Formats: sequence, structure tokens, C-alpha cells
Amino acid sequence: MDSIYVRIFLAGMMIPFQAYIIPLFKELRMLGLYGSLAGPILIYVAGAVGFGCLLYTSFVKGIPREIEEAALPSGQAKTMVMEIYRYIGEFSSRWDMIFAGTAMSVVPVLIVFIALQKYFVKGIASGATKG
Repeated sequence: MDSIYVRIFLAGMMIPFQAYIIPLFKELRMLGLYGSLAGPILIYVAGAVGFGCLLYTSFVKGIPREIEEAALPSGQAKTMVMEIYRYIGEFSSRWDMIFAGTAMSVVPVLIVFIALQKYFVKGIASGATKG
């Protein structure tokens, strides 16, 4: 079942862009997106989603199960990301908890950045010039 999706993605990527550029142009014109910024954004996103999904799923499937199990020890302290991931289920997700956890995980990073901002700027500025 899984290989049929891979074959569909691969078949879509095998068609050269020049083969469907004219129908794509006509479709953008029909949708009223020709000449606007939304047209190219839509094309680039639609073209990259299939390749990105194929590439990412191939990468994730290549990770051995033992490494994944070793990274998630049960009964011990977990990272914030792993705790947020608990709220994602197969049939439902607790989006309120996911968004709250994500916001909470960003706060310490923002505090460190604001406190040390002058050092970040100094480091970037010193690396931009020679000598």
C-alpha cells in the first residue's frame, strides 16, 4: 500500500516542468492568480510538497527502531518537544495543549535572546568584516 504512494510521487516528479507550463499558465489565469504574488507561491509550494514528503518519509523510515526507542525512555524526564508530541494522536489531537506547549517552549529561548542580544549582534557584526 505504501509503495503505491511512492510511485505516484515519483511519476509526478518524472514529468518535466516544460510539459505542463502552458496548462499551468492557463489555470493561473483562469483562477485570477496571474500577475499576483500568490500565483508563484502556490506553484512553488505545490511543487515542493510532493518532493518534501517523499524525501522526509524516506529519511524517517531509514532511522532504526532501536535509536527511536533509545531516545524515548519511559518513566524518565522528557524534553518539552516529546511531551508536546504526546498530545498528537492517530485520530485526534489536542491542539490547545500543543499550541500552549509550543508557546511555553519558546519563552525561555526568547528570554535568553533578549538578555544576550548585544552579544549576538556583536558576533554577527564581527564576522561580517575582514580582519
